[in-house]
Amino acid sequence: MIGVWFIFGALLNFLFWQVSSENFKDYVRFRQIKSGWGYEIKQQISTLIKIGIIYYILVAPVVLYLLVT
Repeated sequence: MIGVWFIFGALLNFLFWQVSSENFKDYVRFRQIKSGWGYEIKQQISTLIKIGIIYYILVAPVVLYLLVT
């Protein structure tokens, strides 16, 4: 279930980033630079998706084992 939250959060992040105005995107970039955050929004989205997929790959055997026993 946690993997779903990561993937769903990444999809929401992507959706909101696409519909945001250029002024808002510039503001977010400025805030990230000011705070020292060195990652762009697209990198954050891809990282969330990767974490969700890796979580499913690692936890799937445990879930299957618990379902079978």
